[in-house]
Amino acid sequence: FITEVNGMISAIDTASGDAGTPEIIGEFEVTEVDVGNARGAGLHEAEVFDTCSLLVRVYEALIDIDEEDDIAPVSIIDSTFSGVDLNPDWQQRPNVTLIEKVVLYPSFRGKRYGQLALQQIINAFCAKTSVFVLRPLALQFHADYLYAEESGGVEWEEVQRFGLAPFKSIDMEASTQKLTRYFQTLGFSALATTAEFLVRTGIFHEPSAQAMH
Repeated sequence: FITEVNGMISAIDTASGDAGTPEIIGEFEVTEVDVGNARGAGLHEAEVFDTCSLLVRVYEALIDIDEEDDIAPVSIIDSTFSGVDLNPDWQQRPNVTLIEKVVLYPSFRGKRYGQLALQQIINAFCAKTSVFVLRPLALQFHADYLYAEESGGVEWEEVQRFGLAPFKSIDMEASTQKLTRYFQTLGFSALATTAEFLVRTGIFHEPSAQAMH
């Protein structure tokens, strides 16, 4: 009931008037938690999210568990959302999708490609997902990349390919605040339960004017 999707972000330069071949400009990674089918199989949501520490934290941030009856159906707590109205059909589209990575290669940054990629990812999953979750955390501070240079391997190759600055040279708090503000312009909201995640619901809307600068 956990689907991990890793893909490439591509774009075509339509300004040249030539459809041409799509050019790879970045990469993305999402994890979809299939709550709907898990329920149909008789599983409790907690069993589905309990596959890794990150998804456990997502579960704890989003889900209200009735302490008196732990096997009762759980629901997302409306009060944990700041300024977000949950879709009324959450029971029909109960999946939760965690957007773990949307990264552009250095030469394609600052051109709104990231916003467009995020839009396509959300729209691709919104048929079954009511709640999208992400961490406003620079990739340098993700556990896989913290010591990539020392450990080498795939993680270090990604750091170089993504053109990531060394995490020691970045102010983590300032970076997180900046990313939080950015994602808020794209419809994500803070949770009252934790500062680790931002959430948004439903189909993507056009970015605000502030997000375009």
